[in-house]
Amino acid sequence: ADRIRARDITAIKPRLISSAGEVRRIDEEVSPQLERAVVQVREGFMRGGFSYRDLIGAQDALISTKERRIEILKSFHMERARRERLAGQWVPLIPVQETN
Repeated sequence: ADRIRARDITAIKPRLISSAGEVRRIDEEVSPQLERAVVQVREGFMRGGFSYRDLIGAQDALISTKERRIEILKSFHMERARRERLAGQWVPLIPVQETN
């Protein structure tokens, strides 16, 4: 049981690193580019250079990226909680009940 638990804890670490890297990439590269695209398409739409469909497409791409970021963060936190549970990190905080 201890070996299986140790194996599961070890398997979680690369997933956490991967998720953190993907969120970082979204935050630093993808979202800023899509936000700029939405602003530019909106300005172009106001001048008549883009259609409403173009504007909606740019906004949909940004929303999809934000949804993906939330999914990744949820997965990251669930994996981290699983790792902490398997490692018994919070066991010292559980009050011991006295039996009478």
